Amino acid sequence: MRLRIPTVASLVLSLGVGTAHAHSKKLSVPPVFQTAHSVFVECVDGDADRPGVSVADRTAIREVQEGLKEWNRYTLVDSPEKADLVIVVRKGHAVGDADHLGLGPQPKAIEPPPPPGQPMRPPTAGGNTEYGSAAMGGDDIAEQDMLRVYTVNQKGRLKGPIWSRQMDGGLDGPSVRLFQELKAAVEITYPSQAAQQSAQ
Repeated sequence: MRLRIPTVASLVLSLGVGTAHAHSKKLSVPPVFQTAHSVFVECVDGDADRPGVSVADRTAIREVQEGLKEWNRYTLVDSPEKADLVIVVRKGHAVGDADHLGLGPQPKAIEPPPPPGQPMRPPTAGGNTEYGSAAMGGDDIAEQDMLRVYTVNQKGRLKGPIWSRQMDGGLDGPSVRLFQELKAAVEITYPSQAAQQSAQ
């Protein structure tokens, strides 16, 4: 019996450590969140002004932008090329929803052809990323809301995602739970100066 008590105690301790590790791993974010200063928000189809972007995605972009303004940790910029981080959102929708991702009758933006002798301009935000399209991998047909964070390489292409979550109604205002989850993960891993002062 004496041999079993330490064994049970060590098992409980190891389970507790494992749970804490799993919890901290879920909340952890890469170091770029600490060094970043600027952020751009768009949906999988591009920015809110692009023709063909659904009303739901436009609303989700605005909700996240408002959350970023209140957070006041990163500066909102008007293009992905100026951003350290790019947040890409997608409002969940039912299969066959023609008003999502430009599947409906909305007009599409047509890129003008490049001048003679000039190469085609590679897609940036809202298009192909270094690891594929932000709308690929089955994400263009999904019922859950999605929020992903990318970095931008020197060629202006999205790299990542470096953080990604999906949730039913996660982009619904006013709570915008997906954004709040990202904010909590960043503040826990890399507390801002305001958070550090309030803790003292």
